[in-house]
Amino acid sequence: MEEYLIQTVAFAILLLYPVWRIHKRTGLNSVLSPTVLLPLGSVLVSGLILGLSTWKLGSKIEGEK
Repeated sequence: MEEYLIQTVAFAILLLYPVWRIHKRTGLNSVLSPTVLLPLGSVLVSGLILGLSTWKLGSKIEGEK
């Protein structure tokens, strides 16, 4: 049981950090990153948040006006 808990916490940390960085770099609230840890549809919920929101990028992308 203890080994399972350690593995679960390690997996959550490894998953949460990159998603937190993605939310931060896209200008979204980093508090939304724990949605990845939801038991059902976690990647779907996080993907919808990232896909349907307006990103506040710091610099313009080349070719855009």
